[in-house]
Amino acid sequence: MMIRKMIFLLIVLACLTAFCTAPAAFSITFDPNGGTGTMGPLYAREGESVSLPPCGFVRAGFRFTCWSTVPDAGKIAAVGEAVVGEHVVGNVYESESEVTVGEDLKLYAQWALAVMTPDTADFVLPAGIRRIGSGAFEGAGVAAVYIPDGCTEIAAGAFKDCRALARVRIPATVLYIDDTAFDGCIRLEAIFGAGAEAERIANKYLVSFEDETHADSPA
Repeated sequence: MMIRKMIFLLIVLACLTAFCTAPAAFSITFDPNGGTGTMGPLYAREGESVSLPPCGFVRAGFRFTCWSTVPDAGKIAAVGEAVVGEHVVGNVYESESEVTVGEDLKLYAQWALAVMTPDTADFVLPAGIRRIGSGAFEGAGVAAVYIPDGCTEIAAGAFKDCRALARVRIPATVLYIDDTAFDGCIRLEAIFGAGAEAERIANKYLVSFEDETHADSPA
């Protein structure tokens, strides 16, 4: 009887030792950060690598870009760091990438504008405009320009040296854009809209082209 009790106590002691020395379990939770939908948490032991799931959130007028440990990842560095100004403020992870867990982790969905509307522009050209002439906005301090449907041409140097210009909406009705239309727009990062000419000019300036015909309209 005594031997049985000793064996039982040894088993209990072994279980307690294993429990106390086992790696801690951590959670990875997901925040829609302006989007909608639900995603359940992931759990992993310390030092364990897990694969992040595809984003299950949606946000009208935006596309998902990555996960970040901070709500506003700012500039995404090549090494996977979130940079605001000159300061690294967090880490970023691509969807379905591997993450090694060492603590509880909350990841925020990061979004990029996919549809540009008059409400998201700081300058909206008037309806009925058919042509934007040479040098029409040269050197202007605009950051986001919305060109309405019906415009057909953007002439040479129309937005030359607009150094604050980051986003432009170009409709499918624009059939000709001069190759110098956006020269000197050092902050240009995206062309929104539709049509082969808008896509061509985005490729020329090596900026992203957000095709509004393939995006959900903002709510």
